[in-house]
Amino acid sequence: MHTTSCLASLALIIASQSVLASSGNCGEKEFRKQIAETAARIVHKEAIEEIVGEFPTVEGTVECIRVEFWLTPSGSPWNISTPGSSGSFGFNLAAMRAFAKYRFKGSWWRFWEKNVVILRGIENRKPANWDSPNP
Repeated sequence: MHTTSCLASLALIIASQSVLASSGNCGEKEFRKQIAETAARIVHKEAIEEIVGEFPTVEGTVECIRVEFWLTPSGSPWNISTPGSSGSFGFNLAAMRAFAKYRFKGSWWRFWEKNVVILRGIENRKPANWDSPNP
């Protein structure tokens, strides 16, 4: 029940944020130092599920979302926001479902430091068996 309400609130956060992909990199250059520091705190990360729409392409579309948050001393993310995204609502939801399963190292000394993760993936790529008569 708690997970459902968290995902619902994350969906609202994503829907309310402006699409602010900085030259297609979701702020990767601007937040390079924070991204590297946050990457060192990741204990477990989850893959983003593939999103295939009605008219997929061979290459698909490269998508990204920037997630900013703080960590509790136990390593749980709080005050999560998504200020940058390439704009795909479906990808953003899939990325936030994956992010909900991330685990981080906590620290009392870094309680008030902002953490940044950029999640990337390919959306709407044709699966290998797309044209096969027997799926």
